[in-house]
Amino acid sequence: LWYKLPSNQLPVVISIQGVLTDCARGFWSNIPWRSRVRMPKQVLRQVDMFVRAFNQRADMTRFRNFMCRTSYDRMFVLTQIPAAYIYHDDRVLRNEFYQSPIWVARSPQKGESFNLLTVLSEHPYKGAHHLLVALADQFERSVYLRIAGITTNSEYGRYLIRLAKSLGINSRITFVGRCTPDILCKELLNCNTYIHPSTQENSPNALGEAMLLGVPCITSDAGGITSYITHMVSGLIHKAGNLSEIHDAITFAISFPELMSQFGASGRIRALNRHSPGRIKGDMIAAYAK
Repeated sequence: LWYKLPSNQLPVVISIQGVLTDCARGFWSNIPWRSRVRMPKQVLRQVDMFVRAFNQRADMTRFRNFMCRTSYDRMFVLTQIPAAYIYHDDRVLRNEFYQSPIWVARSPQKGESFNLLTVLSEHPYKGAHHLLVALADQFERSVYLRIAGITTNSEYGRYLIRLAKSLGINSRITFVGRCTPDILCKELLNCNTYIHPSTQENSPNALGEAMLLGVPCITSDAGGITSYITHMVSGLIHKAGNLSEIHDAITFAISFPELMSQFGASGRIRALNRHSPGRIKGDMIAAYAK
């Protein structure tokens, strides 16, 4: 474990994966208490996250060299350790997403459904429940949502099923579970837009993978996501947890498919540079050389 490394003997650089304090504090993302008590494993997960967040902050003070990916985690490090040395550290994604065909826009036909895809882990702060509520206001449109990464037998998955039924949209929600990279590539290529509603985030690989394929993207402004996408240039950004903005972003994506395709193409160019294995290797070697 990183906190057992001999910081006074070896040159060590710590790579920041995420900010656990914010994830723990915003864990439930406005889920009502009456629903939380039906998810005891998630309650324990939040407690564990608070413990790990405390350890993260305490252990960081033993080091001076850090690798960050976004302006968000960079600010977190500098807040804890003002004298820290920061190196930029992007992520190499899974091979399948570099080798996959590129997303191709399909001409919308009258009455054709609009298919959204989201890839999220089973943490409430990933915001899937906000997406369902926003989707309920799209009754006048044939909007369907496929959710990857969340299983229907998990506590959060069962909560989402109950919520979808109460909103009357269960027929428009499909859980595809945990996917292999190949299957996930197919899901991305078959959707109209990828949407990432997370309320706590640093640098989501799922968003990067969607952008790498050129899929038009909608995302929240949580954490470091704005280091990934520029609003109305390489995608659409909504305020995290803001239901009306999520609704408006979906409506925009349906109404302006050509513009969304342009955003997807712009996002792919940006992702190819950000996730370039050769550039990332060079950055890492340069960091260790210092």
